[in-house]
Amino acid sequence: NNYFYVLQRVWIRVDGVIFRLRESRLLHRFADSHALRLFSEREDPYDKVVQSCSPKQMREGILDDPNLISDLLALKSEGTEKILFISADKKGSEASPPSSQEQSEV
Repeated sequence: NNYFYVLQRVWIRVDGVIFRLRESRLLHRFADSHALRLFSEREDPYDKVVQSCSPKQMREGILDDPNLISDLLALKSEGTEKILFISADKKGSEASPPSSQEQSEV
């Protein structure tokens, strides 16, 4: 049961303007011929997020921690994709090599 899991996170905080969080998770078990990609986009205006925080949260630095603030941001979109892997054997049988004319145009 060997696998890998990757989390890629882009966190943007522009004071007085916006909070934005984009995440992609990639999961692949080596025994499978596919991987799963889960993604989400969250964002809200800066003032709205600050107003929703308690004084205690502000003292604890919630605005600096995407792990804590992510639940406060509105979910704009999310989804799951299945990424199929094609083996070299199958790929070779499905496509013929390009002709010399096609190669020169590329």
